[in-house]
Amino acid sequence: MPRSLTIHPASLAIGLVLATVCFLSMGQTTIAPTPLGSTVRVQYMPQPRDYVQIREGTSYTVPSGRVLAITALGHATGSTNQPSFNVKLKVNGQEEVTAYYSDNSGVSTVMQLATGLNAHAGEVVEVATLTGGGTPHGRAWGYLAPQ
Repeated sequence: MPRSLTIHPASLAIGLVLATVCFLSMGQTTIAPTPLGSTVRVQYMPQPRDYVQIREGTSYTVPSGRVLAITALGHATGSTNQPSFNVKLKVNGQEEVTAYYSDNSGVSTVMQLATGLNAHAGEVVEVATLTGGGTPHGRAWGYLAPQ
């Protein structure tokens, strides 16, 4: 014979009172404000119109009110004739980073750069490939963010 389930009325009442107290106490919690002088980090998600590709042989001047966050450096077209090459990134004529590749596959090679390499408004960014000659294929990729 199956047993029927019964609920003790006093237990039900005590359970409801405790649940109500818990919900009311959670509603009274406050979030502490950020102390003065602390930094708040806001991530910027670039829009497709903000992406920039700088090709070797052309310079790029960062527009006013913007910062160019440079994210990658590479070679757009590999070559089995020249499997090793260096790609340099210059900001205002000063070398900032060099990517060295040694690859016999003949495919494009791109190196992701560490976060924090930026060029500010008015600065000129250039890419140069140090190989034995041929077509310039060095590239730099990044995006424009508000200054």
